[in-house]
Amino acid sequence: MRTFVVELGTGVDLHGKDSTSAAIKAVRNCFAHVSLPGLRSVAGLTDLSQMRVDVILGAPAGPLNPQPLASALTLLQRWLDEGLTPGVAAVVARDGRLLGEFYGGSADRERPVEAGTPFCLASITKLYTAAATMALLQDGLLALDESPVDLLPELAEEDRAQLTLRRLLTHTSGLPLDLGPEEQERIGPTPSLEAILDQYARLRPVVPPGSQVRYSNVNYGLLARVVERAGGEPFGAFLRRRVFDPLGLTQTSLPPPPDSWDRLARVADTDDSGAQHESFNSAWWRGLGLPYGGAVAPAREVARFLTACLAERPVPGFLTPPTLELMTHSHTGELSGGVPGFSSWARADWGLGPELRGEKRLHPFGDLTSPEAFGHLGLSGTMAWADPDSGLVCVVLTNRQLTKDTARRLVAFCRFSNAVAGSLPE
Repeated sequence: MRTFVVELGTGVDLHGKDSTSAAIKAVRNCFAHVSLPGLRSVAGLTDLSQMRVDVILGAPAGPLNPQPLASALTLLQRWLDEGLTPGVAAVVARDGRLLGEFYGGSADRERPVEAGTPFCLASITKLYTAAATMALLQDGLLALDESPVDLLPELAEEDRAQLTLRRLLTHTSGLPLDLGPEEQERIGPTPSLEAILDQYARLRPVVPPGSQVRYSNVNYGLLARVVERAGGEPFGAFLRRRVFDPLGLTQTSLPPPPDSWDRLARVADTDDSGAQHESFNSAWWRGLGLPYGGAVAPAREVARFLTACLAERPVPGFLTPPTLELMTHSHTGELSGGVPGFSSWARADWGLGPELRGEKRLHPFGDLTSPEAFGHLGLSGTMAWADPDSGLVCVVLTNRQLTKDTARRLVAFCRFSNAVAGSLPE
């Protein structure tokens, strides 16, 4: 089943006049040039005049340029036609207003991708873990450049002085990407989260701390323990109270409850498909609640989170503008680095959780976004970014592991980001 969805984001213009009719006419004109098997609104309506305005966070509407944006969204249909992914959900927003959406393909065999379909976010989860950490900093319970020795006494004594929260958040701790064969053998194929984190605390840096950006799941496993111990409650409960609930992210969860598993988009081309320890799809993996890769959410809620991260006015109960500005700016200076075995850059700008586009070439965030654009990729086939310069938010969730057709799919992400950013009239 293929579905193309556009929702209007302009209910009232800056002069207080109803601009919905004009926008509807523009979208109708746009679709005169688009040939797709199905066209409907999220609510299942075929009459564009019935499309409802959708406000992500109540911010003023930005300008809508529907024809180029619709052309951008048709690229996603090509992904499905060419077999890049079984399914895709995409949301584009600006200044808190929903500009366009696309839902198509299969979530799991014959079950179609719909607006409410939750996807495995993989490493986009790290943005939520970073936000939880920053909430404690904002509360005065943490400092970026302190050593977490009191909160993580299980760390090797010789590493404590060099390990800071800033280095964990920015992937400059020098710690390895994940567990090695020896640690994995020690805990078995289906360990508990606590067993995994216990092993993380025993790992030693593989490069000198502060010498390069070296992406690591270990950093965010340790941060989850910091949040639990500094916040005085289980990590998942803290995340719900300080990040998800203030933003109304009712369908975002870590871990996803078992009664939601039959609605998740199943990730194709995983390693060890069908095994008890299969990533993303097994009951073991879904129940872990990995703080570096286990969250699930529909595309709209990822867009809502990123919109909140751009907000100049505070969302009650969430992070304040000074905290968000600190979190979303580069803290890695001239350091080189990247993701071991995946990507590397001469200058690898990273914020306190989000990756920044900076001057990276052939980057999934595209060529037309500003260097300040921030966000994250996920191994399950997900991408999300926000651009403070334009106010744009772009979320693309697919359900095919990025280890397959990697180069081709990263180029596809880059092209789509270019098409979205290029749809702006100014």
